Amino acid sequence: MKNIVIRKAKIFRVADFILKATQSAVSFFEDSLNVSERLAFAEVTSSGKELNADMSKTLELLEMKNSDLTSLDNYLKEYYEQILKRLKEMEVDLDLEEKKRLPF
Repeated sequence: MKNIVIRKAKIFRVADFILKATQSAVSFFEDSLNVSERLAFAEVTSSGKELNADMSKTLELLEMKNSDLTSLDNYLKEYYEQILKRLKEMEVDLDLEEKKRLPF
C-alpha cells in the first residue's frame, strides 16, 4: 500500500448567500441531495459560534465514554481515505488537472 501524502488544504472563502443559493439550487434534484446536505453543514460551521460543548451529561445519558467518540479531524481523515480507497478500487484514472480540483 502506498504512503498517504499529507498536503496543506486549499481554503476558499465563499459568501453565505452564495452557499445558500447553491444549496437551494441543488436541493431540487434527487441526485444532488447529498451536496445540499453538506452545504447545510457548511452553514453551521461558518456561523462563527463555538462548537465545543461539555459532553459529560450526553455521554452519561448514552452510557458512553469519551474514548468512544471520534474527533472531527480523525473523522474527516478517515472519510477522505475511504474515498481515495474506493477511487483506487474503481481504477479511476484522474489526470493532473482533475486531481488539482479534488479537495483532498
